[in-house]
Amino acid sequence: MAAKDSKPFWRHIYGFRSVTTWKMVVASILYFGVVVIGITGALVFSLNSKAAAGSDDNRPVITNGQLPDVKVNPDKYAGYPAILVGKIFGPTSVDGDHIIFQMWGDPKIADYDLAIEGPTSSPAVEGGEYVRVTGHIGCKATGTSGVNAKNTAIDINADKVERISSIDDLAPIKVKREFQRAISQFGYEITLKSVEFTDTETRVYLAVKNETGQKIKFYPGDARAIQAGTKFKSETACNYPGIQSEMLPNGLSEGVVVFGALDPNEPVEFHFEGSCQGYSENFQPYIFVVNDDGN
Repeated sequence: MAAKDSKPFWRHIYGFRSVTTWKMVVASILYFGVVVIGITGALVFSLNSKAAAGSDDNRPVITNGQLPDVKVNPDKYAGYPAILVGKIFGPTSVDGDHIIFQMWGDPKIADYDLAIEGPTSSPAVEGGEYVRVTGHIGCKATGTSGVNAKNTAIDINADKVERISSIDDLAPIKVKREFQRAISQFGYEITLKSVEFTDTETRVYLAVKNETGQKIKFYPGDARAIQAGTKFKSETACNYPGIQSEMLPNGLSEGVVVFGALDPNEPVEFHFEGSCQGYSENFQPYIFVVNDDGN
């Protein structure tokens, strides 16, 4: 039968077995250092983990205004949170529990191709609709777009997809002025209904009525705005309802003519052109003056 070990437990620890003072001092210092290093390492790891977990929250949210930078170097922004609005082009498709489509981040010039993959729990959307996408920037993807052209798109991993109004969300109204001003020549009448000033564009809402008895023409491409001595040409209004360029007798057409950003605090003149088949008289420009006081 083995004899019972009567030594205390600390006598079994290296450095304490011989009960030599200097050995026990050295061993104590070494063991204490190991404990300190272990605790310090654990704290550093914990802090780094928290910082990494919170790094996404500290990244700025990418919006449409930052898309030029993202387009140049999408990999730099991979993982950044994003809230983007745009117009879907091409077909949408469903792959399992994901909806996949492409949209223009700038529908006015058909630029900033965004490849969206979002949850099917989002509202059903289709080509031509405007949406707001909330999610994260993915990587750069090269392939064939919905219009059968080779291009480079920016992947967006969407958490939510919402259908939106193009006017309210693509260019929010800063100042809106409403009118009912009509100018008529030989039965060709143009009515200024309202003007919306935004940070990126100015939208002029018109109604054109034909009571001439002949076919008339309206020329949105010849429209001009004059402010502080500077002339502004009209821009393509593909995002908004346009006015018919030709109209039969007794016809009425309402729509939007778009200009660049104008100052709502300065007077502005809007010039519109038209003609009428069968009239030898020259139509004068339809000129509407909008003052800074809204009159």
